[in-house]
Amino acid sequence: MNIPSLNLKETATWLKTLTVPQLLLIFAPLTFLIIFLFLPIREVLTPFIFAAVVAYLLTPLVEFLTEKAHLPRIISIVGIFFIFIILLSVTLTQVIALVNGEVRQLSEESRSVSLYIKTLPGWAQGPAIYLAASFQNTSTLKQFFTLPFLENTASRVISLFAFFVALFYFLKDSTRIGRRVPQTGLTRTINETLQNYVRGQAILVIVMTLVTWIFLSVLGIKFAFILSLFTGFAELIPYVGPITAGGAAVIVTFLTGSPFFQESALLGVLVVAAGYFLLRQLEDFLVVPHVVGRSVKLHPLIILFTTLFAGKLFGFIGLLLGVPFVATYKVIVEAFLKKEAAFFNKHP
Repeated sequence: MNIPSLNLKETATWLKTLTVPQLLLIFAPLTFLIIFLFLPIREVLTPFIFAAVVAYLLTPLVEFLTEKAHLPRIISIVGIFFIFIILLSVTLTQVIALVNGEVRQLSEESRSVSLYIKTLPGWAQGPAIYLAASFQNTSTLKQFFTLPFLENTASRVISLFAFFVALFYFLKDSTRIGRRVPQTGLTRTINETLQNYVRGQAILVIVMTLVTWIFLSVLGIKFAFILSLFTGFAELIPYVGPITAGGAAVIVTFLTGSPFFQESALLGVLVVAAGYFLLRQLEDFLVVPHVVGRSVKLHPLIILFTTLFAGKLFGFIGLLLGVPFVATYKVIVEAFLKKEAAFFNKHP
């Protein structure tokens, strides 16, 4: 097996000559090697990976302004870049303010929750005390809503600077990078799969966060913003995520109540549970088919395992990119399996 020099076209041609066992022999150890090498430096790589993902999402807009509006590419990039910075700054400022406010409120509510638990029947006090204790740990909440590469002031400044610099150069050099990748049916399929999944998941998280926030706010549920953020990002974990988010909302409603259901906490719990169930059905029938679609074509168990495994190893970035990585691997393997089948059909 003669290995070619590091030229993309020659490498692609060489890969097409390999058999399935040879492919598995190469790609399986390579996958584990990548995980092993990246794991110790995942905090350093995170801002660059985020920049690559954001650039991947914004590149079509740059291409549209360049080709359709006939703007110079650098002008298009600078304009989009600064609009993105402004929107990101405003969004983060508002989100951080809301989260901090609700975390402080959560600490203040802990005493009233304890008093409320004492009024419950004896059989319900034990589980309620356990659930309340799990929600009183504000440090856990802060860790959940803090990106792993923004742990202190110094690293925050350096990481944000690295993110924006990397984002600018990714946008600037995206066409040059694209030209170096051979344009084949395989690469187009991979690109389409990644675009559909990443953009679809981003839209899904935003839609579910906003809709849940409106729903919980209308009912007067406390900590509505934290719960809605948790619900949105929980969509990245199939099945388990939405169920966990719905359970968290039900528990908070049970412990803190609602102004609309002061006389019956159970009624409030039932309304919130029914609302989450209805939102889940609307998501499955309206949002997912039109926004996400069946872009990755992976079995739900594979998606679940990949999400949990990648999330455990790489944190939030693993939740975001684990499934696209496996989907890309699947597309490559399927392409070579088809080539292998065609070869044996011609040479029985």
